[in-house]
Amino acid sequence: MTMLTAATMRLVIPMTRLRQVRCSAMIRNLSAATRPTKKIDIHFGSSTGTAQLFAHELQSALEQAGPEATAAEVSVKSLDQTPNADALDPAALHLFVVSTAGVGEPPGMARKFYDSLDQEPTRHHLADIQFGVFGLGNSAAHPHHYNVAGKTLYEKLVGSAAQPWIPLALGDDADCIEEDYDQWQATVLKKLKEEQQNGGGGGGDAVSSSDTQVEQVTTTTTGAVATNTEATITPTGEAQETPRKPFGQRLQLVPTQPSADETTRTDLADVLPSYYHPDTQRWKVKRHQSLSPQPTANGLHELQLELTGAVALSYDAGDHLVVYPSQPDYLVEAYLDHWNIFVGDALHSTVQLTDTATATASSSYPHPTGISLYDTLRYCVDLMSPPSPKLARTLLRRDDIDYKTEVFTPRQSPLALLRQSGNTDMTLEDLLYQLPSIAPRYYSIASSPARHPNSLYLTYRPVRYFNSLGAPQQGLCTSYFQQLQAGNTVMAYVNRNPTFRLPTEPEAPIILLAGGCGVAAVRALVEELQARRKTTPVYIFLGFRNPADAAYLDVMESVEPVLLDVSYSLSCTAKDQQCALVSDRLQVHGAMLYDLLQNQGAYLYACGGARTFGAAIQRELYMLFEEHGHCSQQEAQEALQELVRQGRYCEDLAD
Repeated sequence: MTMLTAATMRLVIPMTRLRQVRCSAMIRNLSAATRPTKKIDIHFGSSTGTAQLFAHELQSALEQAGPEATAAEVSVKSLDQTPNADALDPAALHLFVVSTAGVGEPPGMARKFYDSLDQEPTRHHLADIQFGVFGLGNSAAHPHHYNVAGKTLYEKLVGSAAQPWIPLALGDDADCIEEDYDQWQATVLKKLKEEQQNGGGGGGDAVSSSDTQVEQVTTTTTGAVATNTEATITPTGEAQETPRKPFGQRLQLVPTQPSADETTRTDLADVLPSYYHPDTQRWKVKRHQSLSPQPTANGLHELQLELTGAVALSYDAGDHLVVYPSQPDYLVEAYLDHWNIFVGDALHSTVQLTDTATATASSSYPHPTGISLYDTLRYCVDLMSPPSPKLARTLLRRDDIDYKTEVFTPRQSPLALLRQSGNTDMTLEDLLYQLPSIAPRYYSIASSPARHPNSLYLTYRPVRYFNSLGAPQQGLCTSYFQQLQAGNTVMAYVNRNPTFRLPTEPEAPIILLAGGCGVAAVRALVEELQARRKTTPVYIFLGFRNPADAAYLDVMESVEPVLLDVSYSLSCTAKDQQCALVSDRLQVHGAMLYDLLQNQGAYLYACGGARTFGAAIQRELYMLFEEHGHCSQQEAQEALQELVRQGRYCEDLAD
């Protein structure tokens, strides 16, 4: 093991630029003669950090388009740094990477920018500005407002006479958005190369604004993005080290005096409160229990949380709790062991950017400084998720990877790929620059403040499985939940979800659909109905894996529903139990449901997983309208869209 002393002062890991052992043939051919000569501004609008990560990856690729490329030609800004679109440089090429938040809304940091696009002076300023847009969305989780933020931005810019430099590209997180982005980035670099070869100097022909071109990115793996400035051509399949220029160290580990709370700290609230969302509070676990009569490792569990401070609890049925998980100590120590770093050294030193670090390095470092290396790895850096295609190729030391099969589907971690390839060139500092931050997790609140004014409930199922390579895997947040005991604390904040509320019309029928953990949101709505004491007709369809999972049935029965339909997808233990999917049960009651929705003004709420449950419910509703409304598939889709517009079809779907 390597010991860190006050005399060494610097990070025990060699502080050098990322060794990009391999780079794609396309990017290697972007020599000084073909490097972009036009200023390029990259703008990101991000909710969970993915768009920000992609923006910095694009910056890295553009900066390395030729040996003499400099960071001065490429800038990255969040859209809250450009609150008004009339501040866009008319001489630059503007590339936007934006996610969709809420119910088809731009991220919070981008709302002022979006609003400014409707102002007449801004529209005049945007005329002839060249731009490109990569949108981030999830067609399974949000089919009714998939990638709306990206599409809206593209349409607003075109409507202001801005010139599309490249077609709109839509990345879909329902499949493999990393590959979608990877292909878009390759397209950007290819177009720059073509323009330079044609003597365009970064200009070139824009996409016709009269065309409604949308590039639905496919999942074809493309070459790696070089982060080295002296790339050499390496035949496919070989792994050769690339020569590079020396760089100054960018990060330091500054030894500190041990503090009393280093080994007992459970969050960063006391040492770095700015790391969290402004509304984040420390919550205490009041109760943690299994919801199954015979507790099983993979059954449903429930957490009851209450605030620890003087702030009054405020939430509504239908809201989410956004949780900041921490990574298990064994995983943090596995990364430290890989680089022979003692745990004590990682605990008793803070990560700092050096005085000689360039502005580019400072701005592109995605994690906070001023905290220990151990806390950085435990609370800030995503060590579990599969790395980006670019980083995966670097870790595996080859270009010819099938990213989806080798990395994404089996959920291979960066450390797993390092060990698989035997890559000894990658330093921990290099990896810190390339890995995203841990994204906070959204959980549907499983209670109503009308019944629980001083606490709230969460329902979860531990995520444990064997991947396609036969290796055990687990979910970050659910494994974090599992180790919580009464008295432990959790960092989280309430995220308002105003589009998921009970109707104001007291007599409007309510249809509640839930699959698995989706029962959490349904329980919250039912508790709210209990408190209202209204004679609202309620129809409830619940789907569980097996009877042992059937949680909250007593709560459902308390509102005396017109129909309580419970089905099980995997196994039944009695003859009167229904082995079926919720979507199958909707088909059985199709005529009744059609009448409720079409003639009685019913409100429908769908809660569960997006990829399976949500998609199946949507398909079944389309068929329901076709069969009982005697209409075409197109008319059925329009009918469902009309329910969405009226606020009578509400989703709380996630994966």
